[in-house]
Formats: sequence, C-alpha cells, structure tokens
Amino acid sequence: MEAKKVLIVSTDQVWLRELSAKLKENPSVKGDFFSYPPDAKNAMKQELYDCFIIEDSVSKRDVESIFEYIAQTEVYKKIPIILTTKDFSTFQSIIDQHPAVNIRVLDMPAPVEEVAKSIFDLVHPKSKKVEEGDGKTRYPVDLDFLKTAIENIQKTILEMTGIPEVSFGKPFMLKNPSEYGEIGVSARVVVSSKIFTGSFYLLFPSATYLKLYSAVVGEVANKLDDGNKDLAGEIVNIVYGKMKKRLNDNGYELNMAIPQLVLGFDKRVVTYVAVATPFFTTYGQLFAQFVPNLK
Repeated sequence: MEAKKVLIVSTDQVWLRELSAKLKENPSVKGDFFSYPPDAKNAMKQELYDCFIIEDSVSKRDVESIFEYIAQTEVYKKIPIILTTKDFSTFQSIIDQHPAVNIRVLDMPAPVEEVAKSIFDLVHPKSKKVEEGDGKTRYPVDLDFLKTAIENIQKTILEMTGIPEVSFGKPFMLKNPSEYGEIGVSARVVVSSKIFTGSFYLLFPSATYLKLYSAVVGEVANKLDDGNKDLAGEIVNIVYGKMKKRLNDNGYELNMAIPQLVLGFDKRVVTYVAVATPFFTTYGQLFAQFVPNLK
C-alpha cells in the first residue's frame, strides 16, 4: 500500500507526540508535524500532501490563514482537511467562508487512536457500500429504526402542512455531500439506545424550508437565517418524539434529546458512514440522514 503524506499542525506538544507515535505504527501514513503554524504553511508550499490535520489549539487567525492559502491553491482545493475541535461553532464562520475547501470536522476530545484511524480511513478510503448475497444494499442502521423514522417524517410533515402527500425514495449510502445539492439548514438529535446510537438529521434545502416555513407559520420568509431556522428544530423534535414513543413501546429505550441546528450542511458528517433518505413534497425535496456513532 502506497504511503500517504499527511501534514499535522497543533500547538499542543503532548498531543503531537502522542499522535506521532501512533501514526508511526502504520507505515502507510507518513506524518509531518508542526507546532508553529507559519512553518506548516511554508511546508505546504514546498511539499505535496494528501491530507491536512489541524488541531484546535491552533488560533482561529492561523486556521483562517491556512484555509485561505488552500482555497487559493488549485492543487489543494480537493485535498481533505480534518479539523479537530471541541467547539464546532468557533470555526463555523471560517468553514462557511470557504465552501470550496474539503473540510472534515472531528469532534474532540477523542483518543489519538481515533484520530489516527480517521486519518488512515481518509487517505486510504474503502467503499462504504456493502452488498448482501441477493444484491440488496445492507445499511449500517437497524431497519426498524429506519422505517420508524420514515413513517413519522411523513406523518409529521402531513400533519403540520395539510398537503395531500409526502413520498420518499430508496435509502442510499452517502458518498459525497454534493449528492444533496444545496442544504440551507440541518437539524439533528443525538440518539443513544439499544437500536441506534449516533445522529439523526433532517436536512432542508433553502427553497424547500422557506415554503414549509410559510405554510406552517403563516408568514412569508424570503431568506433562511437565525431568525427563522428554529422551525427545523421543532420538526425534528416532533418526529423524534413520535419515533421514541413507538420504539420505546418495543423496549428500545431511546433517550431524551434536544435538537441542534446548523445553517448549511454539518461537515462533521463526512468523516462517518451515513445513510440518507430523500422525501418529496409539493414544497420540494428534503432528506433524512442517519449517522451511526456521531455524537
């Protein structure tokens, strides 16, 4: 297996040493480590890397400088970046300013073993699709959980809007967020249960969301923003509440969960396996997204 070259930058010397030791166990990844961000940026100009890792001890200003350089360098635009962070909101504005940069977010704290595995999986990707003997796709999400979510998304949208029909398409393994097209707002709940542990999302393209908002709230909204995004959280909360009642009646013990919102697509998802299901309404398309192990 060809060794992939990875640049890692962090001002946390202990973390760098621990990650360096872990990566040395795998000869298929060669790491260059920097504790001074300007040195890392200079190395990018002199070497060609397969992946960048930025740990959130690096200042917001230095992260922005690195992103700007990558965005302006054609050869690096599609190179994946893993940004490890304890607080996604700290860097969200920078991420949103650079949509062309291929950013993956890894929630911290996480053991160096998990970070090393994320690096390896990113530079040596395997197919996410698994086939059963009969040719059907095997999903990494329990089918009872998947079916219960689909039924209650349909029911909730119908009840809230009064439209005559909500249909859905075949679930698929997400290979790239571009398969969704534009996403205006992502609403998620973090689930812990006997049947599924991870994140359950509803993803709304802006055009769909604004029409839904007008239908449910009775007010015209011309732009999706912080002032009108909360309806997405209310919808996912109602859906999850219905799912929780049904599945807990069957002994699956779903937890209480508080909805979380991200304007746009939640880029933490791209470092995980995800299953998506499209829904079709008179207002446009939306998606359910199931991401095992993302908390």
